[in-house]
Amino acid sequence: MKVTLDDSDSSSNTSDSSDEEMEKMKAMTATLSQIFKNADTSSEYEESDEEIDPEELCANLLKKSMDLSRENKVLDEKLTFIQTERDEAMIKL
Repeated sequence: MKVTLDDSDSSSNTSDSSDEEMEKMKAMTATLSQIFKNADTSSEYEESDEEIDPEELCANLLKKSMDLSRENKVLDEKLTFIQTERDEAMIKL
């Protein structure tokens, strides 16, 4: 997933484009929130009509991503170890 935010100030912005950008941000926040809920059923977020802070959501998603990356590295090391053991056992056979 790739998300780009642009905080540049453009003199051609109108209230329509501003409203459109706000709707896009709400849609992105809702989508990220749903992804976060689906990825972790014990999430601190519960169904509610409350606005979810995009910065908090992104921070939580970043933390989860980093945790999964560390877990993936550990599992990759275990896999390499098991493959080495398998190769040694095949040589002995």
